[in-house]
Amino acid sequence: MGSKFLSKLEGVFPQELSSLVKQLSDLPTNMTTEVGNSQSNVKVNITNDQKLHKLIQLAPVMLFMKGTPTEPRCGFSRKIVEILNQESIQFASFDILSDEEVRAGLKLLSDWPTYPQLYVNGTFVGGLDIIKDMSVTGNLKEQLGILDIQLPIPPTTLEERLKTLINQAPVVLFMKGDPSAPRCGFSRTIVDILNTHQV
Repeated sequence: MGSKFLSKLEGVFPQELSSLVKQLSDLPTNMTTEVGNSQSNVKVNITNDQKLHKLIQLAPVMLFMKGTPTEPRCGFSRKIVEILNQESIQFASFDILSDEEVRAGLKLLSDWPTYPQLYVNGTFVGGLDIIKDMSVTGNLKEQLGILDIQLPIPPTTLEERLKTLINQAPVVLFMKGDPSAPRCGFSRTIVDILNTHQV
């Protein structure tokens, strides 16, 4: 709905891929995309600011961290995940190492220079030190105002999970590693092409 099929390319053809990426980068920057969640389908114009607000609102408790909850990539992120888990707080997370725009943009939006960053109901709460102090001084769930908050039930079928993944942004790349640290030559090449065309 509202999407456009550009082309299909199979195999390793760098020139053809570069040409398709160029076509994509020439599209208007205010393209509309549909993002599905458990409640409804929402149409948004993608700008960096809107992208940040959309990410912040993905879940009632949203953690922006280095790595993932199962594989944190810094000690501070590991510690805040431990605190949230100890307090039985359900949360969604975003790996800021996977997107430099999000990483830089959130620092400005929250006026907070470091990660991790925790948002509750779309409002910035703080980083590890603040969450650690709150957990020591009392009931963390109560202080965050999330006693009754439950995360939406995640998609259960493979098809639903794939639809959620491929609709999270206008351009989604499945690769080995992440853009800042590709873990194979093919992934590195396609990241270089996308970066060259500023996609």
